[in-house]
Order: sequence, then C-alpha cells, then structure tokens
Amino acid sequence: MNNRAKLTAEQELILKAVNDLVTPVKVTLGAKGRTVLYNDTKGHDKSLWDGKPFTSKDGFTVAKQVKSKDPYEALIMSAIKAASQNTVASSGDGTTSTMILTEAFIESGIELMTKHNMTSWDVCALIDIVSKDIIENIKDRYSIPVVDSEGNINLKLLERVASVSSNDKAIGKFIYNIYSRIGTTGTIEVQVSDAHETKVRMTEGMRLSKGFYSTIYANTADGSQFKADKPYVVVFDDAIRDYNQLLPFLRMTDMREKGKMPLLVFCDEVSQIAFSVIKDYIELSNHPICIVQNSQFGEKRIDLINDIAGLTGGYPITSATDYAKTPDYYKGKDVTELPEFRLMGRAKEVLVTNASTSLIGDKEFIDADYVDSSIEYLKEKVGDVETQAYDKKHYQRRLANLTGGIALIKVGGTTEIEMKELFYRYEDAVLAVRSAIEKGVSIGGGYTWVNLHNDLEDTYDTDKYDGAASSAVYNTLLNSLLAIPKQLLVNAGFISNNEFKTYSTKIKDELCLDLIGNKYMSVDEFEIYDSCATLLDVVINASSVAKTMISVDKIIVNNVVYQR
Repeated sequence: MNNRAKLTAEQELILKAVNDLVTPVKVTLGAKGRTVLYNDTKGHDKSLWDGKPFTSKDGFTVAKQVKSKDPYEALIMSAIKAASQNTVASSGDGTTSTMILTEAFIESGIELMTKHNMTSWDVCALIDIVSKDIIENIKDRYSIPVVDSEGNINLKLLERVASVSSNDKAIGKFIYNIYSRIGTTGTIEVQVSDAHETKVRMTEGMRLSKGFYSTIYANTADGSQFKADKPYVVVFDDAIRDYNQLLPFLRMTDMREKGKMPLLVFCDEVSQIAFSVIKDYIELSNHPICIVQNSQFGEKRIDLINDIAGLTGGYPITSATDYAKTPDYYKGKDVTELPEFRLMGRAKEVLVTNASTSLIGDKEFIDADYVDSSIEYLKEKVGDVETQAYDKKHYQRRLANLTGGIALIKVGGTTEIEMKELFYRYEDAVLAVRSAIEKGVSIGGGYTWVNLHNDLEDTYDTDKYDGAASSAVYNTLLNSLLAIPKQLLVNAGFISNNEFKTYSTKIKDELCLDLIGNKYMSVDEFEIYDSCATLLDVVINASSVAKTMISVDKIIVNNVVYQR
C-alpha cells in the first residue's frame, strides 16, 4: 500500500494485528487448504485439552490459538474473531472467508482514507452500499433452493454442502445417509465418543434449547447430564411456587416394589423456597428428578406445553387442576389406578444437559390425535406463502419436534488429535446443512465470489447515492471480494496473476475449477456447493467488523491510550 507515511499509529497497529491473525488462518481455505499444528492449552475437558499437540484445518479453531502479547493487538484480534464466530455459529462454515474478506475490506478502506482523503464515515457508508449490493445479488441470482415448491428435497445438494464444509466426502455421505432417514425436519447432535469408531444413533423425538438450571438434577457419573429411560413426565402450565405442587407426583413415582421412577418436570419457573426443599429431597432420597423451565413466552409457550403433553400423553396442569392431595391419600393404594396418575405422561428416553433437552416419545403413550392434527396444521402454515418468515420458523421448529427424528453422532478417533479434528468437521458439516436447508446453496470453488464481483463492477450509480463516491472508489472496495477466490488458488498452488486471470475468464464462460483435479468443468458437472447462508453471513459479519476497525481513532486498554 502506498503512502504508508500517512497511516496513523492506530491504523498501522490494526493492519498488523489483522494480518498476524489472518495469515495462519487463510492457509486452511478450500479443498487444498493446509493443516495447522498447534498446542491447545484450554478447554472444557482438562483430560483432553492439557497442552498436547493438535492439528486442525478449521479456520475458527486455528484463529482461537492465535494470541498476541501486545494487549492492544489482542483487543483488535478479539473483535475479528468475534465476527468469525458469528458466522460459524449461524451457518456452520465461512470462518476463514470472513477473516479474509475482513482483512481485504480494512486494507481497501484504509487505502481510500490515505490515498483518496476519504473520511472514515464516508468509507463506512460506502462499505454499507457495497455489502448491500452483494447481499441482494446473492439472494436474487446465486441462491439455489434445496427444497422445491412441492416440498421435495435435493439430498445430493445437502451431501455436497456437508462434504465441502467438512472437507471430507465421507463425512458428506455420512450426513446424507442420516437426513435420508430422519428427513430435513429432524435434528442432528454431535458429541465426542470414547470409542475409536464414529457411530450414529437415530431415534424419534424432540429437542429443546433449554436444559436444567442446576446440576443438582444431574444423575450421571460426571455430573453433567440427567439421563433416564421410561421417565414419567409432568407439564405445569405455571410456576412451581410451593413444594406441595410437586409432592403428589413424587409420591406417585416412588413405587416401593419398582423403586423410585425417574420424573421429568416442565414448568415456567421454580421459586427459591420450593427449590430449596426439592434440593434437600433429591439429596436425601436419591430420587431421579429433573426440572426444566419453559424457554418460550406467550403463544409459543402454550404451544410448547401442549406439544410436550401430546408427545408424552400427559395433560397440562393448571391452577384449576384438582390433584393436590395429602401424603396419607396415597398410602396403601395402587397409584397407577388413581385419576391423578393419568395427569402424568411417559417418555421413552430423555437426556438433559445444562443447555438442551432431548425427549423421545413412546408410541404406547403418545396422544396420536393431537400429534397428527398438529402436524397437518403446521405443514399447512409452513407452506402458506402468507405466513411471515418469523412465524414460519416457529412452525418449522414445532414440526421438527413432532415429526422429525433425533440423530446423535458420536465422533470417535484412534487418537485425541484425530478425534478432536473429526469432531469439528462433523459439527461444521451439520451446521452448514441446516443453514442450506433454510436459505439454499450457491456454487462453490470461488465461482460465486468472482461472478458477484463481475456482475457489480462498474455498476455504481453516482446519481442513486447522490454522488457519495466515484465508480473507481466503489470498485476499490468491491475488489475485496476477489481476496477469497485468490486465496483458494494460492492454497491450490496457482500463485501467478496470469493464472488468476485465466481462472476469472473461465468463470465468465460458465466453467468451474476443480481444485482437487486441477481441471475446468461445466457448471452442471461441478459438485462443490456452499451454503448460501454462509456467503451472506460472511459479507454481513466481515463488513460489520471492518467498519468498526476503520472508524477506530484511539485504542484504550486498561485505561491506557495506545501510543506508538
């Protein structure tokens, strides 16, 4: 970059910090991306993350290992990492592309400030214009749906997305086989296994994004989960404010001849007084009990209560329900014959952590009439073009809970290094497929990025934006898009400018480059696809953090202002 003397101390620091972070990350991009060896010293499981060597081709995993002893550089790096984390959390992929595009936006933006005397405000406004144009073009021209108008699913496209995200065709095939069995309304969870092989267990059920709020409910050896087979289920349409509200169900599930039967309770909340008594009861009796609080509000809260009751064959308990009896009421009676006993539902299996609840219904107890009618209603609402996007997402989630299955992938490996690397690949593949189902796919291999650039180059309308910038300045920022396909080629061994020109020309002719086979092929033959949501998230998050960095004038850490 010319005129480096005009850079402020803060701009130089930002460019250095971004480059130091992105350089080891961008080598992982693409089919021929390289692996990074690192020493991981932090993590949840100290038996695994104890400083042993690990390898990864996952951009976000590599980025987390990059630190700076300079606190000011570390602060800048943390902002870039946060943008990439937003991308991977949303769409399961695109971490490396986000960092590459962020660096390109920042370099181009600072160049405009130093060479064209633009203010940071003008540059940020122009980034908004460029990113908006890119996003609109992705949605309008480069989004390929995986579900057609009749509801048919192109599972092959999902397989290709999973293969690209994980950089492993075997994993892509593995994910394809799961979705072909549970359908796209099902959910997939990924966990680490103690075994050497990777296996999957598929069952019907529902998954909630809310778990227990206290480890007192955990009944596994490591104290992290509540697991139970054939548990009874009680659904309260209110809070538990008094221990006596729960007492009848504790009595009825404390079957002397069968032992204490596991009990799963759903409610709005538990008062501190009631929780104290429940905690003492669990510690003294060892009765397997778990309470999960409702994660929804308003009508969604009511929907969740009814869906859980329908899947387990129970009844929502309201303040008007007449069930509370004195302890003596249950003595000497067969509780299974009591009317109050029928208020409880039954599940086949439950697994609760501090973050989620998985519940598998039992066909013997399920309320088939409720479930069937709800499924029919939800399918109509999902297919209705007048249904708002936010409501449709809620209906799709309910439909998944009532019709879809739960697939649990237990990732194994012969070594800890292999297991951890595979875990992240499976996790990325699952997230990428989920986002592809929602927003479609785009042709990969740099094809979409190059075409987006070519489509928008020299299209800047100065009249449309009141002459906010010239076409040349617009193109300077737009050229940032090419940083991603250029890095793809560099990692594949194509490093000269002439090779990139050839590549760009071929794409204009509707040809794609197979980076593995080093050959061009038609778009119809090409099998590399990215989740469209990933591309959108890359642009959104990269432009957002780039604007933040470009607008920075001073940097303060621990009350000390940065000075060169």
